[in-house]
Amino acid sequence: MSFWGSLLTISPLVAKQVAEAVSIIGPAVRDFATRVGTFIANSIDKMPALMEKVGTFANRILTLLGILNPGERVDDLGERAMQAAEKGIRITNFDDMDAYLEELRQFKLDPKVTEKRNPTERLIAGVGLGTVAMERKFNVEPGSLEGVWLIPILNSHFFTPERIASLIASGRFGPEFIAHLESRLSLQESEALRSRLAVDEGGQSPAPDHYVELREDLARLRDDYEALKVKLNENVQRGTP
Repeated sequence: MSFWGSLLTISPLVAKQVAEAVSIIGPAVRDFATRVGTFIANSIDKMPALMEKVGTFANRILTLLGILNPGERVDDLGERAMQAAEKGIRITNFDDMDAYLEELRQFKLDPKVTEKRNPTERLIAGVGLGTVAMERKFNVEPGSLEGVWLIPILNSHFFTPERIASLIASGRFGPEFIAHLESRLSLQESEALRSRLAVDEGGQSPAPDHYVELREDLARLRDDYEALKVKLNENVQRGTP
């Protein structure tokens, strides 16, 4: 089963709820919500502390890559995108992503609408829109960078926001990360992935001990991902809300 298929079996209800809430922004964000957004929402539902962790991680990466301005928040971006879409201001109306993001910055929020919004929906909308913005900025295939948001959930020690931003900007981070978590890479492919990801926070080749740290972190992330999938699936099978 593919990575996205395995996520959708965790909780189809959550996938539907999140997708419906953010789909007004546009098809690309809707697709994000029905893929990795599902996993984020389920994880936050079971471990609420992940809300702040994912948000902080996203704020830093998106700021480093110039998607957010210093001091801006990804959840605020999501709220603005949803409220603006309700007024007809949607990503599909813009050829230029920067122009769309600037339009959102100028949009006046309705605090009553914001207060009623589910915080998880706001976060998924913002992270999804941020992902689309990154993919367009660096001209990569849709969905290629979605795996980055599993990193704060799985508590990586090696992949800091600074290192991830460098990997994305240099074209080194891609869908192979997801394939690694799903144990779908051959030994040769796994070695190629490690070589590609083995850079320091400045984008340079790290010392040998950093390579060892990367190898250990990738192995632990794969094990933790599988364990978390099992946990979430068990909750669904028991009917846990």
